[in-house]
Amino acid sequence: MEHKCTLWYVKDNGTPIERFMCFLPNSGHKSEELTDEVMTTLSLYDLYPVFSRAQSYDNASNMAGADNGLQARIK
Repeated sequence: MEHKCTLWYVKDNGTPIERFMCFLPNSGHKSEELTDEVMTTLSLYDLYPVFSRAQSYDNASNMAGADNGLQARIK
């Protein structure tokens, strides 16, 4: 199973934009593996989490876990 990677941003005039970036291969189900895959993909596009304002994931524990989930690791 692949994961869809989508980027949301807001233009200078306030218009929200959603862009499909790519499908990420299933590199595993652990947050460590997912973090590596996401960070590699972001770097390919010269995008850096330090410039992001929010992250959005489904409610799976490996994605949104408060301490060790993907969202916490990227934050």
